[in-house]
Amino acid sequence: MALTLSRDEILLRYSQGERDFRCLDLDRDEINFDHCILDGAIFSRSFIVASFVGASLQESKFEFANVKTCDFSGANLLSASFRGAAIDAATFIGANLENADFEGATEQGYEYKSQQFPNSNPAN
Repeated sequence: MALTLSRDEILLRYSQGERDFRCLDLDRDEINFDHCILDGAIFSRSFIVASFVGASLQESKFEFANVKTCDFSGANLLSASFRGAAIDAATFIGANLENADFEGATEQGYEYKSQQFPNSNPAN
């Protein structure tokens, strides 16, 4: 059974130097991490329903995580890894995806290849 932590517990542990938040079940209610700094956090193999609008997630890992419906709009995802993640309905509008890795991530049955990114531009 996956561990469940609240937003405040995660932010407290992060402020105390913890970075490993693997295998969490964060889907009871949408968690608001808007504008939070979570650089280097590891959310791999977690199930997440959250908003990360404007958050700093540089070098964070969401490998093999389920981030379906998460909102990463305007987030700094510099060198973040989403390898093998399920990203259906996740939003990346205006996010910094420089050096981000989505290889093997899936969206609506499509598997991303090396150097491919989800659409991060607003629709025209």
